[in-house]
Amino acid sequence: MRNVSVPPEATIRPATQNRDDDPWSLPNARRNIAVLVLDGFFFALGYNFLSPISILPVFIARLTPVDLFAGSFTAIDQIAIAIPQFIGAKWADRFAQRGQRKWLKAYANLSGRIPIAITIVTIAVLGDSHPSILVATLMVAFFLFRLAEGAGVPAYFDLIGLVIHPRLRPRYFSWQQAATAVGGIVSAFGARWVLGALQFPWNFVASFSVGLTLVVAVTGVFLQVREPPPVSDPRPTEPASALPAGPETSHRPAWHQSVVAIWRSDGGFRRLVLTRALIGIAGMAPAYYAVSAVRRLAASDMDAATFGLIALGSQLVGTLMWGEIVARSRRPWFLVGGTIIGALGALAATSATSITSVYPVFVAMGVGTSAQIMCDMSLPMQLAERAAASRGMYVASYNTVIIPFSIAAPVVGGAISAISGFDAVNGISIVAYCLAAASGATVVRMLGPRSRPNVPETVDPKVLK
Repeated sequence: MRNVSVPPEATIRPATQNRDDDPWSLPNARRNIAVLVLDGFFFALGYNFLSPISILPVFIARLTPVDLFAGSFTAIDQIAIAIPQFIGAKWADRFAQRGQRKWLKAYANLSGRIPIAITIVTIAVLGDSHPSILVATLMVAFFLFRLAEGAGVPAYFDLIGLVIHPRLRPRYFSWQQAATAVGGIVSAFGARWVLGALQFPWNFVASFSVGLTLVVAVTGVFLQVREPPPVSDPRPTEPASALPAGPETSHRPAWHQSVVAIWRSDGGFRRLVLTRALIGIAGMAPAYYAVSAVRRLAASDMDAATFGLIALGSQLVGTLMWGEIVARSRRPWFLVGGTIIGALGALAATSATSITSVYPVFVAMGVGTSAQIMCDMSLPMQLAERAAASRGMYVASYNTVIIPFSIAAPVVGGAISAISGFDAVNGISIVAYCLAAASGATVVRMLGPRSRPNVPETVDPKVLK
């Protein structure tokens, strides 16, 4: 068995060290939380002019009758975010050694804005005369946009783990996501006005342009985070019992070895992935809510913006609610509550007969989305710290394992809707949501305040680097 080199403490050190009494005693704690919350607000302010749940599907639906294309953006979003994360985790370790995690995130984000700019120019030049080219260009550009975001995700979460105390994280995540929802609500009003004021496709050119400008500008906000300098520490990223004696080596494992090692050694990780996979399968219904409204109820472009506004408003309420519940109970009840609400939303979608009757569907979608975001942002990092392992590698492994489900859900949903209609898709999602609630209950019990610390089985430590 090969041994591993010891990374700097800054890549692995929890924010709790020597500061358990006062979580606000971390250097620049208030400033960093405020900056990160503002970062979420301004990113959402721009991103929702490019919303993959309302704006982009409706734009594609105007260009092609193939529902699969219109409903694929949620899958593209999740897949593109997850694919580069092992590379991003290795880059994050290197940048962490220099205390420059935030710069890795900034470089990655800015590179992803370029394809969106090219798409806007393409739409402005071609108009709607070449719909196939526009569909392909937009889908590829959105994929590259989110791919670049994904490359910076491990550095982002490692930075959060370093500068925000674990006792503050539930409320921080709720504040950050609430600010994101507020930014999204403001942009939804703006997008609704833009889409209604101009003719197709110039209304979408204007919406995309405003969104691009804002998501470029937000990088300047994020760079105001004050990252502490790296501190060397001889402690390993793995539990001491798993480390063999012997000379060090800089060998780094293949990405699949890291995934397999974490999967085998951490039962909590397996339960969480099962729950999240079921939520991913259930996501085949929300991917088509807007498309279903266009096809069945003749929803307009302004209706699409309204759907996004409702979803974001309910997401705001959901994030604040889940944050307080977790902070008070110290249990991730959003895994159960969010999935039950998601099932109710899919049930409501089957009986919607007018535009106004679709509104509760997007309310449930927003609350369910807030629960899913809380899960993805907090639980992989929490499991990593319980296992005394690399936060970046746990986040990357988690996101990589759920890729197949993110791919399959909208593809299968599109095929089923073409054969049996949208009600069949909603029915499958209801079943998946209910199973996810049952599985999520086991995770809630495991991560409760009285639960036993998560000590992985002995495993070759080189795969956890």
